[in-house]
Amino acid sequence: MASRMAGSSHTGLHARLLNEIGQSIVSGEYAPGDQLPNGEDWSASYGASRTGLREVVKVLAGKGMVEMRPRTGTRVRPRRDWNFLDPDVLHWRFGPRTTPDDARSLFELRRAIEPTAGALAAERATQEQIDELRAILAEMDKAGDDGERFAVPDLAFHRAILHMSGNELIGSLNALLIVMKGLPLAYQKDMQEDKEQAFDAFESLELDIAATTGMVRDLEPEAANLKKAAGSGFSTATDLADWLVRALGLPFREAHHVTGRAVALAESRKVGLEKLSLADLQSIHPRITDAVFSVLTVRNSVKSRTSYGGTAPAQVKKQVRAWKKRLARA
Repeated sequence: MASRMAGSSHTGLHARLLNEIGQSIVSGEYAPGDQLPNGEDWSASYGASRTGLREVVKVLAGKGMVEMRPRTGTRVRPRRDWNFLDPDVLHWRFGPRTTPDDARSLFELRRAIEPTAGALAAERATQEQIDELRAILAEMDKAGDDGERFAVPDLAFHRAILHMSGNELIGSLNALLIVMKGLPLAYQKDMQEDKEQAFDAFESLELDIAATTGMVRDLEPEAANLKKAAGSGFSTATDLADWLVRALGLPFREAHHVTGRAVALAESRKVGLEKLSLADLQSIHPRITDAVFSVLTVRNSVKSRTSYGGTAPAQVKKQVRAWKKRLARA
């Protein structure tokens, strides 16, 4: 009975009754659609008052596990309605009898959540949080293959990542990680397998940042070379395809074929698309007009990308201002 009571944040008789009923439902002793025993039976078994029993049922209803109806009593709801991220439900499902399937479900949920949390943490973490993460990584490294010792900093590591995301909803998933810490030792060792890659990625990122910082600081751009490189490889081919769709109303699949033929012609003559004559382009598709040349220059191609993060000068300047402001706060 002690194992059943371990997961609930409630206390005393209320906790005992809540854990007993909750775990009975999760284990399948009471299947979806089954009616729970009447209040008198539960009250007699646990010495609980009918008021206390009603409170327990309300808690279970709040977790989506049961529903109360007049004349039909309290019945178990379908599993799809259960709040599986509730701390009590997590414990009842992934308690001392965790199966490989249960562990896999937890790992799959982690894989869905933690990459996004990690990406947000990389953008939003404060220096204090980064220092805290370094200290946790050091503790994980010290633990080595000692699974029990490793479990404590491992939990702290994943909780830190969730909080560093700066998203309160993601940060509130701590209950999931607390349950994972309680998995059997064999699973704890399995969870260590992804840490070597995490250490490697962290160290590689530090080196990349240092190298990139030096490169950008010492960079002296050559405008002529940059312009030449930007126009190489028929980079305005997508602009031609977009123009054919926008101006001539061609289906994109047809515009793609027309563009491919234009690129092949330009390549055979060892010139850029902008160097082809109107007659050349009309030999490929007769409806092409001289208006097409406005989209074939590198300058206009760059200026046309006006969406967020695009290459248009206005967008680039906007990003420069935003990052200067952000770096000034760092």
